[in-house]
Amino acid sequence: MADAQSYRHFWHKVADTVGNGTGSTVASGDYSSVNRSLLVNPTDGLSYEITRIIWSCVGTTMTAAKYGARTALSKGVVITVEDNSGVVDTLTAYPILDNQGWATHCHDRYPTDFGAGIGILTVRWTFAKSGVPVRLINGEGKFIRVLLQDDFTGVGTQRFLFQGSQI
Repeated sequence: MADAQSYRHFWHKVADTVGNGTGSTVASGDYSSVNRSLLVNPTDGLSYEITRIIWSCVGTTMTAAKYGARTALSKGVVITVEDNSGVVDTLTAYPILDNQGWATHCHDRYPTDFGAGIGILTVRWTFAKSGVPVRLINGEGKFIRVLLQDDFTGVGTQRFLFQGSQI
């Protein structure tokens, strides 16, 4: 059995409206007029290497042409690394408008159909497999923004979970 010290470096955070775990994680409203930003902003004085994001969406009838359980989006989801001066890097090659867009960016996607009713679609985007891990270094002021700029009503419940390690 590993000692408690070995677990101290694991890190995960669900993106929220504040970025430190205290904000709302709701990502299924109408953000077509007023965009919604979900953030990952470590404010604990530590540095992190983020190795992957796991996106999950719960709904019914999730096909490639839909976003979650609703029709494709028009402006979609954009994920960036930013600092106080603006965008430092754009992680998404283009806005994610549908389930196929998630599969293209992440490759690892897992649709699960529990029979009649609710299903779940999860994708795992491992940054090291598509480039390099994302580093948020203490003192640099960088953070991750998940920009929701569309009507996500009817998508189902979606979450953006970031994982990595304390460095």
